[in-house]
This record gives sequence, structure tokens and C-alpha cells, in this order.
Amino acid sequence: MDAQDSLLLAARTIFTDFLTDGGGKFSGISLEKFYDRGGTFESDPQNPGQWIIGIERHRRIGGAEYTKGSPMSAYETFTQILRFDPEKRSLEDIDEIHLSYDISISNLAAEQLFDSLPRVSRKKGWKLKRRVDNITCGY
Repeated sequence: MDAQDSLLLAARTIFTDFLTDGGGKFSGISLEKFYDRGGTFESDPQNPGQWIIGIERHRRIGGAEYTKGSPMSAYETFTQILRFDPEKRSLEDIDEIHLSYDISISNLAAEQLFDSLPRVSRKKGWKLKRRVDNITCGY
């Protein structure tokens, strides 16, 4: 193992400790996300001693709902680029790179219909009249 590999390993160790301690929560990064999404970790050529991290992320679009652990009906996939300073133990969001969009029209439509359902009611003695209310669900 050469000096650059040793430095990389030490910086990754500091970064994983930083994430384990909850340091990435303001950027939405956890240790699990970093490992599950194949995060990249490279030295920053413009800032010696700092590291550039890239991690695949997803963002809901088109009014899609998101519940942790459930698939989104419409989302953008992008790579979030962050700068990690091991000395200051800080994480800075510096850029993002758009990768793709994924939209399931039928699931998005079903989601929108579920969130806002009409309720039709008749009162006693009403023969032809009906009352229609809009019910908002899931909030």
C-alpha cells in the first residue's frame, strides 16, 4: 500500500465515523446511503487534504409522494457532489449532476386520485340532491 492509498483509507475512515455520528444528516447522507449507492471518494485537486464525494440520490418530481422504503412514482436520479474536510469534520454540498427521470404515469395518477377523493352523500329526505365534498387523504 502506497502513501496515497494510506491517505485515502484514513480519510474514508474519518468520513465513515463522521457519518456514523450523524454528521451527514443536513445533506441527507447516511452511512447506509453512502455504501448502498456506491459513493465515490476522491481527493480534491484544488483543496489539498479535502475530499470530493459523489453519491447517487433521488428526488421526487411531478407531485409524487414519498414514503421511506416505498418506491416513488416519479423521480429524478442525480449525483450529489460534496466536499468533505476531515480536519474540520465538515461536509459541503457543492454540485449535482442530473442522470435521469423515471415516471410511472399510471402510479402517479393513482397516487393523485387517492390523495383527493370525492365523497358523495345524500341527506334523509333528499331525493334528487346530493352533496359532493372533496376529501384530502394522507395528510
